[in-house]
Amino acid sequence: MRELFKPWKFFAGPVTQADDTCSVYVYHHTHWDREWYLPFREYQVRLAEVVDAVLERLESGVLSCFTLDGQTVVLDDYLELRPENRDRLALLIKSGRLNIGPWFVMPDEFLVGGESLVRNLKHGIGEAMRWDCAGFSGYLPDTFGHSGDIPLILRNFGLETAIVWRGLNPKTSEFLWKSRNGDAVFGYHLAEGYFQNFLHDPELSDQERRDGLKAFLDKGLSRTKTRKVLLPVGADHLGPVGAPQKALLGDVAGGFLEVHPHQYLEIIRTLLAREGGNGLSELTGELRDNTSSFILPGVYSARLYLKRANRRLEHSLVRQTEQLVAMAQFLIPGEFRPRYPKEELAIAWRELMLNHPHDSICGCSVDEVHRENETRYDQVRQLNRAIHQRQRKALVDHAVIREDGEAGDHWVVFHFGDLPYTGVVTAWSEAPENEARRVLDQVHLVAPCLKDSFLTDINDLPQAHRTVTRSEGWIWVDDLPPHSISRIPKNRERSYEPVSTALAKTKATVENAWLKVEITKKEGIVVTDKRTGRSYPGVHEIIDHPDRGDSYNSAPVPGGETLAAKIAGFRLLHEGPLVGSLEVAYEIPAIRLFLSTRVMLEAGNPLVNFQTTFINRTPDHKLQAVFSTGAPIRTVTAESHFGVETRQYDPHYSELSAMPADRNRELATNTGPVQRFFMANGHYWVTEGLSEYEVAGERMRITLLRAFGYLSKGDTGVRGAQAGPPLPTPEGQCIDRNLIFRYAWTPLPEQVEPVPWAYHHADRFYGTVFAEQGVPGAAVGSRSLVRWDDPAIVSTAIKRSDEGNALVVRLVNTTAKPRQVTVSLGVDCRSVHLADFMEKPMAALPEPVQLLAFEPYAVKTLLFRIQ
Repeated sequence: MRELFKPWKFFAGPVTQADDTCSVYVYHHTHWDREWYLPFREYQVRLAEVVDAVLERLESGVLSCFTLDGQTVVLDDYLELRPENRDRLALLIKSGRLNIGPWFVMPDEFLVGGESLVRNLKHGIGEAMRWDCAGFSGYLPDTFGHSGDIPLILRNFGLETAIVWRGLNPKTSEFLWKSRNGDAVFGYHLAEGYFQNFLHDPELSDQERRDGLKAFLDKGLSRTKTRKVLLPVGADHLGPVGAPQKALLGDVAGGFLEVHPHQYLEIIRTLLAREGGNGLSELTGELRDNTSSFILPGVYSARLYLKRANRRLEHSLVRQTEQLVAMAQFLIPGEFRPRYPKEELAIAWRELMLNHPHDSICGCSVDEVHRENETRYDQVRQLNRAIHQRQRKALVDHAVIREDGEAGDHWVVFHFGDLPYTGVVTAWSEAPENEARRVLDQVHLVAPCLKDSFLTDINDLPQAHRTVTRSEGWIWVDDLPPHSISRIPKNRERSYEPVSTALAKTKATVENAWLKVEITKKEGIVVTDKRTGRSYPGVHEIIDHPDRGDSYNSAPVPGGETLAAKIAGFRLLHEGPLVGSLEVAYEIPAIRLFLSTRVMLEAGNPLVNFQTTFINRTPDHKLQAVFSTGAPIRTVTAESHFGVETRQYDPHYSELSAMPADRNRELATNTGPVQRFFMANGHYWVTEGLSEYEVAGERMRITLLRAFGYLSKGDTGVRGAQAGPPLPTPEGQCIDRNLIFRYAWTPLPEQVEPVPWAYHHADRFYGTVFAEQGVPGAAVGSRSLVRWDDPAIVSTAIKRSDEGNALVVRLVNTTAKPRQVTVSLGVDCRSVHLADFMEKPMAALPEPVQLLAFEPYAVKTLLFRIQ
């Protein structure tokens, strides 16, 4: 048996030289979708059997090495069922024979936030290093296209290479991939994909295996500059091959080397450098080319309720809870400081990230999987709320110097935005109703409730006799410092231009200092920009059309009729002075669809806010909100993870005209993914988890629902092959599900830098400020944790470091111009360093940080060691 393995070699450590006699490099792997066409626990049992076989093959010498799909979560899942094998795993990982990481889970790249990608890699690399594994590539073999910020993210973790498949079609397998800020990684394109099961497939004869392998190697060799091809041996949920299959491979290849992917990349990088390294294809930005492989863009609109839950939780964790924790840790004196909730935050992030693989967040799994996704989101929401309550209470009680005073005589206001804030704040009071109506500038809800002290006081219970009247509403605040906690007297001067409303039988209006919104049954919604006098008709129409797609692709129906919703009526909900809103009833009787949309304006806010609610009654259709822009849309600028992407469109393109797709080809679409905001033709939109827009001539469509009933179908007409098993997914139709979505629109103001402006108003839309009644004896004033002097620099994270008494501040230059910024800290610190995404210090900086230079689109992480 030992003779069988003479032709093969294994590189256990870093590789700097290639074997010039070998042209075929093999990596054995299994691609592990943690949940997909089976739910997690069923897959977990199969995973245990697969890894059992991997350990046996490695220990017996049948395999020299194995790659465990670039994600560490599979170790957690395996050891939950096989705890007795921990030492066996540890030995194989430490010896370099079993490779894990760098990801915790392999995420979808367009439907999760930038900080989620950072936390995912940070967790995965940290876990892998605890297992003594330190060799990684940016391994992304099956994500549905690639964010343009992946090179930036990888380089900030010290990774210099990436392996990808979908979303590109370079001239050669080797290429250079750059983010907009100039960060670049050496990339390798799996032109034929990671899914290579020639040696596994029981339906193939030996000759068919040989033919398939030879065809793969011939094609692969023709695409490489180095004439050294990488062959994946493995596929979805498959175990390792045995000795007979390896022998057959050796016969076809004439000898090969067994490596991990990152080792192969080092080999060919070394060869290319030795040969001058010229002539590599250079790709910049996101990779969404579907000419050589499916990118499955219908997942942007599949099960949008999942995307909404994810986006709300990402925002709450990153922009609210983590900042509350940092404020509590660094603004409260030591004797009153609450415990740092490290474990609680880690569990919340872990549960959230478990929903981030593409078959989960994309909505392209069987129904049982997505029911479990919703349960995970509920778990994250519960933990997040508990952390939030305790940190907020500690801050309200102890963040400012105490003095004599009366309960309820002031508001405590939290502001987590990057700019000073003037505007409307949601607030609540437990004062008697008459008093609450005096101190709240506008009341929208008065209801009995239990005192909420039982939430955080372990000696308190929600006893029925402890009922109080709770009033919720809005107050006006002026010039709140960024990232601050402030005490504001309830009886104070207020200066704002109020919102006004009017309602008649045939017309309704709501207006603030910026915009006037008029609604009639005949003309729909017309908005006038009071600054310019320009009128915008065709704002927020609703259309529906049949769709015969599946979870992966939307597919129009030839001859299908597009239905336009009619306005059935409207009523006044809030009449100001701070918030004015109207409820508009829409109906499409042909599909039994009745929608309610709240149209809201706030004092001092240029956004028209929409909240649309409906219950779906009909299968196989696509529902969209439509906005006219006045000219054909050729360019859309959309938020990415650490900047924006500008995408080009043919406004007259039609999938219907291009159907049917050729075999194994996928039609182009006029859709695109959304993080939070996008802009086109001088218009701005921001959405809460509505992750797909579509260009249609001069109209922009935002998808509210795409109902489908199959995981994968063979007759969509837009994709020339199946994308997964043809399993029914009746819950993908969202029948009888109550759906609620928020989004906003406005004309872009003149004389502003549009991208920084878009970032700050996206934060404002999602919520960065809130207030509650204070406790007796807090001094008037504000305390700001951190601030800087350039609105073009935005933050993506402000948090306590996971290790040590340090504040992490991650900042992004959102423009193509170099900037110089002064950063000020609201607490004393011992030192300041630039740090990587692992939060490890690099170059030291002066404190306070004067004139920190930001190159165009640069991302910098600052680490403040607090005294």
